[in-house]
Amino acid sequence: MVRTIKQMKRIAMLLAAVGLLPPVGSLAQTPSQDTTALGLNQAIEYGIKNAVSTRDAQRIIASAEQRKREAISRGYPQVSAEVGYTNFLSLPISLIPSEFTGAPPGGEPLEVQFGTPHNVSAKAEVSQLVIDGAYFLGVKATRMLVNVEVERTKLSEIDLRHNITQSYYSGLIANLQVASVKRNLDLVKKLAGETRAYLDAGFVEEIEADRLDRAVAELGISLNSALRDQSLSYDMLRYYMNMDLNQPIRLTDRLDSLLLTDALSGQEGFAPENRQEYKLLLLQEETNEMNVRYNRNLFLPTLTAFASYEQQAQRQSFDFFDSDQPWFEIAVVGFNLNIPIFDGFYKRSLLEQAQLQLEGVLLQQESVGMALQLEVSRARSNYLSTADRLVSLQQSRDLAEKIYNITQIKYREGVGSSLELNTALQDFQNAEDQYIAGMYQLLIARTDLKKALGKYPTNDPR
Repeated sequence: MVRTIKQMKRIAMLLAAVGLLPPVGSLAQTPSQDTTALGLNQAIEYGIKNAVSTRDAQRIIASAEQRKREAISRGYPQVSAEVGYTNFLSLPISLIPSEFTGAPPGGEPLEVQFGTPHNVSAKAEVSQLVIDGAYFLGVKATRMLVNVEVERTKLSEIDLRHNITQSYYSGLIANLQVASVKRNLDLVKKLAGETRAYLDAGFVEEIEADRLDRAVAELGISLNSALRDQSLSYDMLRYYMNMDLNQPIRLTDRLDSLLLTDALSGQEGFAPENRQEYKLLLLQEETNEMNVRYNRNLFLPTLTAFASYEQQAQRQSFDFFDSDQPWFEIAVVGFNLNIPIFDGFYKRSLLEQAQLQLEGVLLQQESVGMALQLEVSRARSNYLSTADRLVSLQQSRDLAEKIYNITQIKYREGVGSSLELNTALQDFQNAEDQYIAGMYQLLIARTDLKKALGKYPTNDPR
């Protein structure tokens, strides 16, 4: 095993040995039947299921699916029906030469009315796209658009997993801080009680008892502050999970187990393709290539077949439901061949725009690839530095605890003062606070490195 993983094991063993780990599920509030028990994975699953971003992702994907159906619908037979009724309140008048009636030429034109007052037509028409190279590429592009939206929504899921994981760690660290202060407070309360008994017996001066009472008061203030931090950590976790902020929760995972779960050596390999951001750019490259081909095919002819059937009726009165009266049929079939010749360079402009967009995606890939490599290097350096620093903080904490224990023994044996005991206690509490803070920084650095390496899994939101 590499150095960093060994450090994780030593830290986990130390936590268990010194009793810093609180009992599983210990919280600021008393557990009840209404308390929700959460492991880290359960918190992540709850957040993914209930987060607003998840529901919005489903909405975006559903919209993309409808755009795909919209594009496909152009290739289906287009069927329409039309019914029309016209009532000529005054029939139009046409002028015809008088000689049409046998009169001499040059006479006044005759006014003639053609048609009937009541006219009805019923028509059904079917058209079918036969040849259109752009259509098939357009359908394929909209299918790829759905995949792009799916991959895009995974980015928000990764951020959500990252935030929930960090908030869960923050809650466990807050538990650890509360347990640390409570343990020291109980020890000092016990010493203060013993000292008061010695004072009553006349073995120590009152100042010795007063110093310990002051230490108890200061630790009480520290405990209240730690409990508030714990409450805030839980609120932050509930916020990212989109859970009611008043819902009691209980964290069931133990810090020592999480320290050893998915431990990183800090030397893991990386390729930009591991990151969701880069995967999305690769998919966008395919989509833009498809868009270029689509715009090229707009220069090709399109062929459409059509057929229509119509019946018409002309009546002097509104008697269209009289089956004895005639209806006149019209049936038509044909093809329309549309050959683009010149459109003022409109399609040429669309094609050049598509090509420029493709070049932009390729440039983004180059830039993002370098940025992701830099992010991994920064996260890896921070993780290794934080792990090394935690070892130093652990050694300082162990030394401060040793001095504090020796000072307690000396004080009980009457060869030490309460001032020395208070100083040793403060040094030990400070060292432990720094160690706990260093542990939190290591956990955060690990989650940052996991995210940078692309090790957060995602679900398909469809």
